[in-house]
Amino acid sequence: MATLVLIYLFCLVFGLSYAIISALLGGHGGETGGVEATGHDMGHELSNGEVSFSPFSPIVISSFIAAFGAGGLISYYAFRISGFLNVFAALCCGIVIGTCVFYIFYHIFKVTQSTSEAHVADMQGIIGEVITPIASNGLGEVAYIMRGSRYTAPAQSADGKAISRNKAVQIKQVVGSTLIVEEMDLTDKP
Repeated sequence: MATLVLIYLFCLVFGLSYAIISALLGGHGGETGGVEATGHDMGHELSNGEVSFSPFSPIVISSFIAAFGAGGLISYYAFRISGFLNVFAALCCGIVIGTCVFYIFYHIFKVTQSTSEAHVADMQGIIGEVITPIASNGLGEVAYIMRGSRYTAPAQSADGKAISRNKAVQIKQVVGSTLIVEEMDLTDKP
């Protein structure tokens, strides 16, 4: 049983240390919606609002390991449980704590993502600017501003015609992650 106590102690120290370091350094291990800093633009993946935080992220796994160690030590020293029941109690403790940590971080990311994510339904009618020319019956790239943030996305002309760089376009619909846009005429007509 002394070996098992050492394993529990190692798991507790390692899991706690890793969880603290991971939390402080931001190592949650989950994608946060695809936001990347690229120069002055903010690239952004279009999605349907799903949160992408994995139950196998470093913070969840380290919390499980730490709780496994703590649960094993507590059940052995405080409740005098030994053998298979001790390992079972440690596993149960690890699973419960790991699950709680996962749901806490999942809900944190759900709140933060839902406030800044570009929702497809809100994009129709937004005016953007072509930053990579759209080829005839091909793709280009459009930048647009939504809720105070600048986003970029692949774009295709609604009528199949080419649209040159720096032209104003209006988003007509979104198919997958591609914007279907229509060139706007911004000249004043008498």
